[in-house]
Amino acid sequence: MRLPLSLDQFRTDHGDPSGWCAAEIDAYTAIGDMAPPAPLPHTHTEMQAIAADHLRSAAMSLAGPVPTT
Repeated sequence: MRLPLSLDQFRTDHGDPSGWCAAEIDAYTAIGDMAPPAPLPHTHTEMQAIAADHLRSAAMSLAGPVPTT
């Protein structure tokens, strides 16, 4: 079974780009135009949660140390 085309897989299969012929360069360019980009590391919901955590952390650091009694 062959994995879907990706630029990384093409480079792995064909080696160092400095030795490619014109046809390989054209194929690489065409794959880059057709292949979907790599998925993002987080979903939109996860990014919103991460941003909220960062804001909460920043607000706490601006407020200074919490007094303990």
